[in-house]
Amino acid sequence: MIKELSPEQKIIYPSEVVALYGPFVDRTIFLEDSTEMWEGVNKNQLQATEEILRLVDEALQRGEGLTISLLGNMFSGKTTVVCLVAPELSDRGEVGVYKHQKDKSRTGEPLVTNAGLSIEAGHYGSIEDVDNDKQILIIDEFQFNTIDSVKEIIDFLQKRKEEGKITIISQLDFNYRREPWQTTLPLLTNADRIFVLRARCENCGQPAEFPQREVNGRPAHVDDPEIVVGGKEAYSARCWCCHQVGGKEPGQPSLTGF
Repeated sequence: MIKELSPEQKIIYPSEVVALYGPFVDRTIFLEDSTEMWEGVNKNQLQATEEILRLVDEALQRGEGLTISLLGNMFSGKTTVVCLVAPELSDRGEVGVYKHQKDKSRTGEPLVTNAGLSIEAGHYGSIEDVDNDKQILIIDEFQFNTIDSVKEIIDFLQKRKEEGKITIISQLDFNYRREPWQTTLPLLTNADRIFVLRARCENCGQPAEFPQREVNGRPAHVDDPEIVVGGKEAYSARCWCCHQVGGKEPGQPSLTGF
């Protein structure tokens, strides 16, 4: 459960992160070691990959369904984990890998990481577009799913689990306003295990939880559109201290932690 932190630790988690993940902390693994293991892959991503594969193997052996949520900031390596996990699962059952159709404008048809890893993927705009018959489904960039309601998402996840299927969903947890996406809470609520990857702040080098959007060299305003597809030309990873939103108060550290 949430516990008091020593003074030197109190800046680790911003208040938005503690508020969001606090109810789910017993199911959540925060990965914070971004030491590069080889080009484009760090220790966080390898640890998440290994643990996901272990969980999937255990669920398949028991004949049980499993739901995994993979969340984190931009440039934290969520898609890298998907690209590492998917080929390893190909001998464990039928695997379907999907990227949101909004992301095609940025990286094209395949699923592509910022480091250049890529795998073939189907495209979806709604959960109705994925092949629900697949024993294992991996769905990336789920924050773009604004079509399905929270109830539809919950029903989808629960039904797959009841049918003994494996579902792995990856997405941003927070938008540029430091607010959770509408899809974040249903993924947390229904996940058996939650992995949170943290990027590094491009301003100070500390762990970064939020995507910073820039418009003409200035922080995007709180009233700007939530979804603007882009990469490093428009976004950077920032910690609570360095993150800025036009028209909104600066972020604050939490007085409690995990």
